[in-house]
Amino acid sequence: MIRANFCINDLTMDVDGHAGSTGAGEYDLVCCAASVIAQQLIYCIEQWAEVHGGVIRKDLVMDKGKIHLHLVTHDWARSAMKRMLEYCRDGYQMLEDRYPQYIAMTEE
Repeated sequence: MIRANFCINDLTMDVDGHAGSTGAGEYDLVCCAASVIAQQLIYCIEQWAEVHGGVIRKDLVMDKGKIHLHLVTHDWARSAMKRMLEYCRDGYQMLEDRYPQYIAMTEE
């Protein structure tokens, strides 16, 4: 099971696990969807920060079955980063609604 936890006010996202919606050696589309949503968030943050600045520090860990992201931003950039995290959270919520046996999403 994939567990995704969001703390929007702290600008933190943790995703851990594998969906396990298919047999060994088969493509797991639920896992792929969860991975793409998280990677798109990271890409958008990096592109936004390249143009606008505002991100003081990006703590990012990406490993098999694990993504951890924590941002430290200037105050003026905080609302944009929160909005991006909210969009990502909404994507995980849609996946959980559709595949509750494979994804559990929490928010602090």
